[in-house]
Amino acid sequence: MTKKIQPNDNQKNGQPLNDGCVDSAVKQVNGGNVDIASVQESENGLENTEKTTRSKKRYEHPVIQQRQSFEEEIIEKSEKKTQKATGKKKMWLNTLFLVIICAVSIFIMIQLALTFNDGEIKPFGQLLAETDWNYALIALGVLLLIMLLDALKFSIITRVTDGRASFRTSAKVSLLGKYYDNITPFSTGGQPMQIYYLHKKGYSGGNSGAIVLIKYFVQMIAWLTVSFILLAFRSDALSLIHNDGIAKTLQIGAWVGWVSNAILPVAIVMFAVLPKISAKILNFFVFIGSKLRLVKDREKTENRVLNVVYDYKNCFKIMVQRPLRCMLLLLTCFFEPVVTLVFPYFIIKAFAGSAVASGVASAIDIMALHIFAMYSVAIIPTPGNSGAVETTFSMAFSQIAGSVLFWVVFVWRFLIYYIYIVIGIIINVFEVIRNFVRHKRSEKNLSDRQ
Repeated sequence: MTKKIQPNDNQKNGQPLNDGCVDSAVKQVNGGNVDIASVQESENGLENTEKTTRSKKRYEHPVIQQRQSFEEEIIEKSEKKTQKATGKKKMWLNTLFLVIICAVSIFIMIQLALTFNDGEIKPFGQLLAETDWNYALIALGVLLLIMLLDALKFSIITRVTDGRASFRTSAKVSLLGKYYDNITPFSTGGQPMQIYYLHKKGYSGGNSGAIVLIKYFVQMIAWLTVSFILLAFRSDALSLIHNDGIAKTLQIGAWVGWVSNAILPVAIVMFAVLPKISAKILNFFVFIGSKLRLVKDREKTENRVLNVVYDYKNCFKIMVQRPLRCMLLLLTCFFEPVVTLVFPYFIIKAFAGSAVASGVASAIDIMALHIFAMYSVAIIPTPGNSGAVETTFSMAFSQIAGSVLFWVVFVWRFLIYYIYIVIGIIINVFEVIRNFVRHKRSEKNLSDRQ
C-alpha cells in the first residue's frame, strides 16, 4: 500500500512537474514500492500537459495570478449554474413559466390601460397613422446605443485584463447575459453564463471572472449614483401622476429597491476603505442571523462573504492600474443609465406627440418617473420583474400617455426586455446549428482520411 504523494513547491505554485519532481515524488512513496510504468505514463502525460500549457498560455493580469484557486472556483461555479439553467427540464420549465408571465403581463397592461383611461385604448391603425416617425427612429437609435454601450464595457475591460479585445465576442457576451438575466429570477443567470462563455472563447477562468465582476461593480455604482440623484432631487416629477396614493407608493417602494441594490456595492467600498470596522459589522449581522436561525454555519458564511469582497477588491485594482481605460469605462457606465432612462421619453413623443413637452426638463421628468417605476419593484423575484414593472410603469405614465398608454408600455417593455429574449434564442439556435454542422464536417473529414 502506498502513501499519497504530497505536492512539492512547483505544484503549489501551479507549475507542471519536471523529471526532478517525478523522482522526488517516487522517493516519497513508502518503501519505494511504486509502479514504474505508471510513473513513466504520468511523466509523459505531464510533459504533454506542459507543452499544451505553453501553447495555450495567454496573458493573465498579475493581480489575478496572486490567487491560484480563483480561476478554478469561478469556472466551476459558473459551469454548474449554467448547466443547471440550461438543462432540458429546467429550460422547458423556464420557458413555460416565461410564457405564462408574458401572458399575465400583457393582460395587466391592457386592464390598467382600460382602467386609467375610462376603457379607451387607441386602435392600432390610428396609432400608426398618428405616429411621429422621427421620434420613433430616434427611439430605435437609442435602443441600439444602449446595446452598443453594454458591449463596449466588456470590450474595454477585456483589453485591460486579457490584453486583447474582440467587439464581436463582447457583443455576444452582453446579449447572452441579458438573455439569461431576463429569464431567471432576480436576474441571477446572466453573470455565470457570461463567465462560462468567455472561458469557452479562450479567456482564462480568472480573467473571465474578473471581466464580469468589474463590469457588474462599476455598472452598479453608476446606476445607483444616477438613480439616487433622480430619486432625491427630482421627486417633484411624481406630481405628474395626479394620484397621491400611487405617487407615495412608488416613492417609498423606489427607495426600498435602491437600498436593496446598494447593499453589495456599499459593503465592498466599506471593506476597501474601513476593513476592520466592516469585518466587525459583518460578524455582528452573521451573529444575529445565526441566532435567528437564518445562518447555519457562521464561519462558512463569513468566509463566503469575505471571498466575494476579496474578488471585487482585486478586480477593482486591475482597472485603477489603467487610469485612462478606467475613466473610459466609468464614462460608458454612467452614460448607459442616462440613455436607458430617457428611452421612454422618445416612445411617448412618438405616440403621444404634444402630450409631452419637448425639452430637457421634460425628458428629466420622464427619467425620474422611469426610475421610480423601476426601483419600486426591484425586490420582486419574477424574471425581469415581469408583471410588477408593467404595473408600476402604467401607474407612473397613465396621465401623460393617455389613450396610448397600452402601446407606450407594450413597446417600451418589448424593446427593453423581450427583444433580448428573442435575440438570445436566435443566438442559442445558431450555436446549436453551427456546432452540429462542424461536428458533421469533422466526421466527414475523418472518414475521408481513413
